Amino acid sequence: TYAPVDHLESLYTEALAHPDVIGLVIGTRPDCIQDDVLHLLETLSRRAYVSVEYGCESVYDKTLRWTGRGHTFAQLVEAVNKTAQYSIETGLHLILGFPTETRTETLAGAAILSELPFQRLKIHHLHILKNTPLAERYARDPFPLPTQDEYIQFVTDFVERLSPAIVIERLCGESPPDITLAPTWHLRGAEIFNLVREELRRRKTVQGFYYT
Repeated sequence: TYAPVDHLESLYTEALAHPDVIGLVIGTRPDCIQDDVLHLLETLSRRAYVSVEYGCESVYDKTLRWTGRGHTFAQLVEAVNKTAQYSIETGLHLILGFPTETRTETLAGAAILSELPFQRLKIHHLHILKNTPLAERYARDPFPLPTQDEYIQFVTDFVERLSPAIVIERLCGESPPDITLAPTWHLRGAEIFNLVREELRRRKTVQGFYYT
């Protein structure tokens, strides 16, 4: 969504013209969307599947400042509300495990997000990749990261507090082991998903069990 709308229209139309393309999922930032682009996407959505995904990462500005995101949560709310006005399907990306938030604060974020008009959520765990600014920060001042078992409990708690109307598409992030500095888990995404599902069954709860 960064380019002029005429250029975007050319790119999106070219993509949709390919016989193997059935739709567009466009990832962008909440501070990089305008009405003219949303109008274009609404028009395209009448003939193909179109979805916009915003990097939310956290509902707390203190965390967004810590990560250097360069936008506020208020801008995310504005972008999501504006996208809903154009009836465009919307997804968000969220990261769990920031050292800037208490467990209680992060879990409270589930209720905050649940009030927004979006349909899909991808949850990632905070993980540190080699040769990145975050890796340099971690080397200078290490901060705690949840273990695999702790994360399963954590994300299950979050799911219990999230509106059941929101489709969860991912429960953890994944990156190549050779560039992952921390945490070094042994399970992949599908295995984490199964363990969270088992934990919900053990608790006899479901997504949204504590959502009000």
